[in-house]
Amino acid sequence: DKDKNSQDYKVKRYYESSAADYMAIWTNKEDLSMHFGYFDEKVKSHRESLGRMSEVLAGFAGIKKGSRILDAGSGYGNTSTWLAEKFNAKVLGLNIVPYQIKMAKARAERMGLKDQVDFQIQNFEKTELPDQSFDVFWAQESTVHAKNKAAVIKEAYRLLDANGKIMICEYFLRSTPTVTVEEHQALKPWLDGWAMPEFWPAEKYKETLEEAGFVNVEVHDITKNTIPSFKRLYLMCRLFLFMGKINVRLGIISKDRYNNALGSYHACKTLWKGMWEFKLVVAEKKG
Repeated sequence: DKDKNSQDYKVKRYYESSAADYMAIWTNKEDLSMHFGYFDEKVKSHRESLGRMSEVLAGFAGIKKGSRILDAGSGYGNTSTWLAEKFNAKVLGLNIVPYQIKMAKARAERMGLKDQVDFQIQNFEKTELPDQSFDVFWAQESTVHAKNKAAVIKEAYRLLDANGKIMICEYFLRSTPTVTVEEHQALKPWLDGWAMPEFWPAEKYKETLEEAGFVNVEVHDITKNTIPSFKRLYLMCRLFLFMGKINVRLGIISKDRYNNALGSYHACKTLWKGMWEFKLVVAEKKG
């Protein structure tokens, strides 16, 4: 990108600079999940929690056999291929990070799913896809990177067929009491480190969804189920930051990688202080 201040450039740079760290502490070459995990009585490990999150979200999203799904912000394609395999779904993953698209396509081919799953470089705020193409618009920890969340929701409404569902799983600002100016400043290193413009409280999601035409809006708080994931992240980034500044000066790690880890640290600290919550919102396009 020529414009280094653009949101697309910031997002690409974040994922390129953090790729090695994701692979080292969060995922692996076989299970390329980049999202947080869901812990309940069915889960005994970090890796199991990543798969369990997909199962839980699929339930809330009402995924059915043969569903047509848009995976908005598809990463390495792990969730897209899981949805295709589990539900015999047709899935299109959208992403603006070219190397992730390349890996996602290779994963789908390796799994024998290339006829069910495709990946395209497109920004899900405004796509080139036809109206009413999907039954489910799936956005998992991705709309936080969008410059215009309202545009994402409007585009989802256009792309969904009658009675289709949107599912957004994200970091939500605390609703009450309202987050203060000082608390917003405490969140800023996380926002900047992870290339996220802003967070919304649940009320703003609900209002924007209804303005776009969605009905039956539901908000579900799953913060407690994600706490073990954030405890893991906290320990990992504390170890990384211990020698971080020195390693930046020595040229061992980039400033971007340091800022990513610093952002992770502030994500956890602000969660412990109750400034934000991990939630999901689902809504339906009126038939």
